[in-house]
Amino acid sequence: VDLKVHMDLPILKARYEILRSCIQHLQSVNIVATTEGSTLASFDQQQHWNGQSNSVTKALLECAQKSEGFSGRSLRRLPLQAHAQFLGGRNQVSVEEFLG
Repeated sequence: VDLKVHMDLPILKARYEILRSCIQHLQSVNIVATTEGSTLASFDQQQHWNGQSNSVTKALLECAQKSEGFSGRSLRRLPLQAHAQFLGGRNQVSVEEFLG
């Protein structure tokens, strides 16, 4: 017997952390370059900083806010799809350019 469980759409914190983990994976495989000062803070860290976070973290938060209504599965696919469709097949881009 299959069990069907309805999962609500992810809240802002979950969307942020899903996107953050995807970008960190793209950095680990050198699709997105890691540069000094481009550290992606966790959701809790950036909330603690009260708006004093770096531009990369702010851009990621904006992406998470704009992705309301996306399922967790869709969010996990989004960064790689963005790279494939909008970055012209370049091997590596900066995290700032990727989120911009």
